[in-house]
Amino acid sequence: MKVRGATTPEGVDEACRWADIFWHTGVVDAEGDRDGLPNVIPEAFAHSLPVIASNLPGNAEAVTDGVTGLLVDVTNPKQLAQAVKRLAEDAALRNKLGEHGRRWVEENYLISSNAKILARAFEQAGRPD
Repeated sequence: MKVRGATTPEGVDEACRWADIFWHTGVVDAEGDRDGLPNVIPEAFAHSLPVIASNLPGNAEAVTDGVTGLLVDVTNPKQLAQAVKRLAEDAALRNKLGEHGRRWVEENYLISSNAKILARAFEQAGRPD
């Protein structure tokens, strides 16, 4: 597998089918800028991949350490290597994290559910008091 940069949705699907884990190393840049919740994490969850992510606030919105993934300090190479090794050696943990991540994305990211919530909110906002 090569780092390819931008790819098609089919390319993402192919890469996720190939992968055993998803590793997101989001960092805070020199100016303090960082991602909120990166779309790639729910994408990995949707493919039932166990996720290793940096312990930044945006990632922690979705990745609950030991439940939907593993959170690590990506500036600590030893901690990151231990998380990869832990998943490599524990198929049951990989499966559990993948299943819980999939459940999280189904509960939080399905357009059908979110559209209903949004429609109700607009409906309530438009009602006179």
